[in-house]
Amino acid sequence: MERETDTTVVFIFVKDDKVLLEKRPLTSSFAGMEMYPGGSVKENELDDLESALRREVLEELGVTPIEISALLCPEDIYGETGKLLRPYLISTWDGTLSQTILDKGNPVSWVDLEIVANAPLESVRRLTTVLRDHLAKQQ
Repeated sequence: MERETDTTVVFIFVKDDKVLLEKRPLTSSFAGMEMYPGGSVKENELDDLESALRREVLEELGVTPIEISALLCPEDIYGETGKLLRPYLISTWDGTLSQTILDKGNPVSWVDLEIVANAPLESVRRLTTVLRDHLAKQQ
């Protein structure tokens, strides 16, 4: 089995000014908080983060990303556990999104982007700022 790295691909699904967030269970770290779904990058995927993204999205949400954009961060963003976060915008996908994270059972829901901008976790706020900047440049 390939070892995981200290890098996480973060998948940011956007639909109608809303983003898909995962709600952490009350019995886990970051209990009850909402965050962007993501997954660990394996050693053999470090040179191809998009492959890691596709694998993780399929494993966790049961869909295949079609339209993907790497979100460029002005500076590195680290999660609260110290992992380097590499965010990707997914605007179209094939299949029906699961209502839970398939390998954990955590519920997911669509949340207004304006609400997410004030999330309690710093990493979520910073990723949201990067997303909003990206979306503004596309208009």
